[in-house]
Amino acid sequence: MRPTALPSSFHFVRRGLSAIPRIIDLQTTIGQALALQSVPMAGKEARFLRQHLGLKAKEWAAFLHVDTATLSRWENGGQMIGPQADSLIRLMYFCLLAEKQGCAIPEHLADQVAAAVTYRTDAMVLLINPNESTIGLINEHWEHR
Repeated sequence: MRPTALPSSFHFVRRGLSAIPRIIDLQTTIGQALALQSVPMAGKEARFLRQHLGLKAKEWAAFLHVDTATLSRWENGGQMIGPQADSLIRLMYFCLLAEKQGCAIPEHLADQVAAAVTYRTDAMVLLINPNESTIGLINEHWEHR
């Protein structure tokens, strides 16, 4: 099998790793997608947002008004990120990103972030009471995080 030539837009750096053209644009797109996803934020995702902004853990913890140990537990998956912290992380990411890029934050961003963090669903719940040998179904409203 003959080796194929790489496009001229690719080049190799000293250690043999290929450089990705427009890596900053790619990271920004990934960061925005993570911050607007419709599920609660995972620790790895929160770490990506912090690192994309170029912040040290101590700096990011100060912005969020949390202890660095708490931030570390979030980022390492040792503790779930609560709903208020989740929203704050997303909003702070967009605020600092806009400041870094020298542009304004989109008008409806807060609404988008709020909608992304919490979603609701109706569910049927099966209740079993072994003492009375009864079974019942009820319709419950659950909020998910």
